[in-house]
Amino acid sequence: MKIIRKSSEEEMIWAFLSMEYNSNRFNEDIEKALIKHCISKDVFYVDSWDEILKKIENEDFYEELKRDILKKDDHEARKLLLAEYRGYPDKEIFEGYPKGIKWNLARLEKGDIDNLRYVDYSYWNELSRDTGKPYVGAQTVKADLTVFDVPNDNFRNGYKALCEGKKFPPLILLTSDEGISLIIEGHVRATVYAMKEYGEENALAYVGICDRDELKKKDKNC
Repeated sequence: MKIIRKSSEEEMIWAFLSMEYNSNRFNEDIEKALIKHCISKDVFYVDSWDEILKKIENEDFYEELKRDILKKDDHEARKLLLAEYRGYPDKEIFEGYPKGIKWNLARLEKGDIDNLRYVDYSYWNELSRDTGKPYVGAQTVKADLTVFDVPNDNFRNGYKALCEGKKFPPLILLTSDEGISLIIEGHVRATVYAMKEYGEENALAYVGICDRDELKKKDKNC
């Protein structure tokens, strides 16, 4: 991976919410959390990731983001939302979440897709034949095999868009070094990238660097 600039837990949570808000799977859960806690979606909402992607790599953008969006009160609101519907920082997908993570924005290079791993979850385990590898998940999709009767439309539509030049928001990954990286957010996008013959180089990712032993405790796929 090529590190582009420093990031932070605050930026990761902001990105996590803004990306999952556009997901059919999680939008309703986030809306319920917003209503329950009387929080405006303005604390994370992104009208167009296409516009964000044009400037996200610049240090000036990050400084602007810290000044205008990543304010303490808004950050506390975002943490509350993420805790409500995703269990942040120690339940559900965040169970065993390592401490002291250092975040960077990075660009994937050749071979990085092969080092990605799904989280230990029944659907992704089945899709990847219990390997945790997006490349195996991509083979399952290409073979037109479905898991738990879930259609593969999201993968196929994403792959079509990728081949047409579409750029996607960053993945969110945890790693202890330049080896295995656990996908925290972006499982569908990672699978779409793996559907390309040689993987998708230059894809963006928020990469959290953590202790190797803690990462192994976090998930069996590491």
